[in-house]
Amino acid sequence: MNTTVGKLMSSPAITVDLDSSVAEVEEFLASKNLSFVPLTDDNDKCFGVLSKMDLVSFHAKHLDENHTQAWEVCTHDILKVMPSQSIDEALQIMLDHNISHLLVMENEKILGVVAKSEILMKLSERRQY
Repeated sequence: MNTTVGKLMSSPAITVDLDSSVAEVEEFLASKNLSFVPLTDDNDKCFGVLSKMDLVSFHAKHLDENHTQAWEVCTHDILKVMPSQSIDEALQIMLDHNISHLLVMENEKILGVVAKSEILMKLSERRQY
């Protein structure tokens, strides 16, 4: 039986305002123990995502995190899945693009986030039976 992304995703997705400073986003990620966050505008439209890897690249450039907005350093090419897609499909997208999270979206609305670690745990459970 194939598990769908919608059954495994974390929902609702935790988002931050795209105009937040990089420092604010880093503090937020640390306080929530997150490694990935979607950036949204005032209408909750997703503008991009900011991951720990984006932050590593940002700090390598020695830029000021207090005077740089998150939208300036985020990943704009948003990879997403629909809640009806299988976790196998989602995992393949993650492996193909070397990422650890995917947005779960429908009609341009963020419904949640699914992590590679959650998918792997579910697949491991499935193989035990």
